[in-house]
Amino acid sequence: MVSAIFTAAYLALAAPAVIAGLIATHVGLEATAIGFGITVAGLAAISAAAISLIGGAAA
Repeated sequence: MVSAIFTAAYLALAAPAVIAGLIATHVGLEATAIGFGITVAGLAAISAAAISLIGGAAA
């Protein structure tokens, strides 16, 4: 069970970096960094909206 959590965490961190590296070879590093930043900001906004709709994190 714990190994599944570690595998998911590794993939969550490694997959976007590998994809960004592949994209950077085609469109350039600056455009890739901007796109990556916009994507991360969008995902953070979606997460924040979902948490606020649910009623906050369970503490």
